[in-house]
Amino acid sequence: MMENAQVRCLTTLLQYALKGKEISEQQLEQLMQGVDEEKLFALARAHAVAPLIYDVWSAYPGLKPSVQSGMQAYTMKIVNHSYRLLFYTKYLVGLLEQEGLPVAVLKGVATGEFYPKPELRKAGDVDLMLFSEESCRRAVACLGQNGFREHEAGTHLHHVAMIGAEGIEVELHSMMVEPFDNEATNRVMMQYQKNAQAHVARQVCMGVALPVLAGAYHGLSLLLHLLQHFLTAGFGIKLLCDWVVFWEKQPPEVTEEMVEIIHALKVEQFVAAVTGICVRELGMEERAAGAFLALGEPAVKEPFYLDQFFTDIIEAEEFGKSDKGRMVAIHGTGLTGYVREFHHQMHINYPKAGKCVLCWPILWVMTLARFLRNNQKLRGTTVGEILKSAGKRGKIVEKMHLFK
Repeated sequence: MMENAQVRCLTTLLQYALKGKEISEQQLEQLMQGVDEEKLFALARAHAVAPLIYDVWSAYPGLKPSVQSGMQAYTMKIVNHSYRLLFYTKYLVGLLEQEGLPVAVLKGVATGEFYPKPELRKAGDVDLMLFSEESCRRAVACLGQNGFREHEAGTHLHHVAMIGAEGIEVELHSMMVEPFDNEATNRVMMQYQKNAQAHVARQVCMGVALPVLAGAYHGLSLLLHLLQHFLTAGFGIKLLCDWVVFWEKQPPEVTEEMVEIIHALKVEQFVAAVTGICVRELGMEERAAGAFLALGEPAVKEPFYLDQFFTDIIEAEEFGKSDKGRMVAIHGTGLTGYVREFHHQMHINYPKAGKCVLCWPILWVMTLARFLRNNQKLRGTTVGEILKSAGKRGKIVEKMHLFK
């Protein structure tokens, strides 16, 4: 396990921060024993949770002035950006609703509202759910008429990225996440996505009423976001924090509905492992965690396995940015697993042509060419590094029996 003083200190500070609890000076003195303050600040920034611990950590009387001022400046920057995103989101929602388009805010300010201080949850862009490809096309046209342009056109199946004069990326989602490499799970996901439109409610986010997914459907968006990032480059502590604060504020009936969704998607072991880490590292309440932990087999709840999984989370930092070789976690074992993932990437890159079996050989060649070009020019990494990382992370995936 990648256990060190900084990781232990960060997760403990987050336990207090996520519940809005104060920590005594004596507790802080004990907690800070052996901690390198500069490294702790760097770790918190890398996982996008530095603002969350500011109030708790700044109470430590021995904190270095340079770290104190750095934390304060960074936190104020995030708070200012949070309010900027809030009113930008309100503006975007207004444009789309004037066109009669169904829309819901994903993540960002919608999830931030479950934190003790919503403005401290770091977000970089605006994610809007449009529920269908047709609505997404209309939304693209609407924003296009208001000075936005497509950004990274054609690189994703589940959303279109746009950018306007403000320089903030806006993701218009036709699906919550990219399709997985299991058709049965994708069909279930699309059915729940269709149902989600009937579960949009107005929620006051930092004083502004916005349309968001309610109840279990908000939980579904968090789960799919976690799973997508895990199966690609990985995710950091911030997404675990989202899981904790959301479920600690839900009534039992919402949890029960979520359990049914988890069964339908066949991701029980993933949820149990994620929740087990949230309990152990972030102090998630048993009341909120119990139903999800009960889904897990012993293999994904044993300490050694949770150590491996948590180490992967720590190493990933925010969305797998720590390591150029982190592009995917192989779903499967041996050569079969690599071939399966490569074939899945081919379908993601060429969704229409990929429906024709006769086209597969040429599409494999084109996918390989794109893969090699991107590795060298965009990521500055090698195929060997990617395969090594994918195989290592695939061992964690193996025990989860995803989609089975």
